[in-house]
Amino acid sequence: MDGMDDIRETFFDECEELLESVNAGLKALERGEGDGETLRTVHRAVHSMKGGAAAFDFDRLSDFAYAFEKALKEACEDRLSLDSESLDVFWRAGEALRPLVDAARSGQPAPTEDIDALTPALKAMRVAPPEEEALSKNFTPAKIDIDPSIALGTDEPRGFLIYFKPYPDLYDLGNEASSIIAALAELGELRVACDADALPGLDDIDPSNAYLSWTIRLKTRASTEEVMDMFEFVEGECALQISDWRERDDVDPTDQDCAAAGTTVADVVE
Repeated sequence: MDGMDDIRETFFDECEELLESVNAGLKALERGEGDGETLRTVHRAVHSMKGGAAAFDFDRLSDFAYAFEKALKEACEDRLSLDSESLDVFWRAGEALRPLVDAARSGQPAPTEDIDALTPALKAMRVAPPEEEALSKNFTPAKIDIDPSIALGTDEPRGFLIYFKPYPDLYDLGNEASSIIAALAELGELRVACDADALPGLDDIDPSNAYLSWTIRLKTRASTEEVMDMFEFVEGECALQISDWRERDDVDPTDQDCAAAGTTVADVVE
């Protein structure tokens, strides 16, 4: 078993705990014993499954979890009433997650009947206008400034310099920096440097804060869009800068000193 297989198994082990959390939370809400924190716990669990599934290209699981998560967010933000009808949809969606996880783990085709019926019902719960749904709170859309001739993936490897600093919300919602970095590693050659300068002394550490940032050097044949897609599910939950090198004989995109050669193609900095 290689390193990525180990990471996948860890993801599925975590899914078992997340499914239990979803099940317990929804049962509490159905009995009238839950509260806002119970609902947020369910939302975080589904969000975490979505992020991990997307990192490993389990599209059926990530797409359904995304629809489920968005509906739960409407309830978390008091735009959706938790009546018997909405709770019934949430309960059936929670039950549908299990066969999707099992299918992803076994490599077998994912079930479709329940998912095809539930996905429109979950989407119908979303109150926010479509143009707002794609943006997380306080999120600044990425600005693209890149030569179209190099925007698509090519046979020649390209270099990307990526600065990635998670905000506390990224971890609160169940995402992990390590999962995103592991997904990037599947795109090509990767070098990663962690900046721990902001880390305080042990006595002053706030567990709810986020202190670390990463500088990532990626050499890949993937397109700019494919690289940016690795961060799709943490939009608004991190500071992100992605720089691109045009082809140069004197620049090695994995070299420590090549940052000055980059041209910015994306800035998502809050």
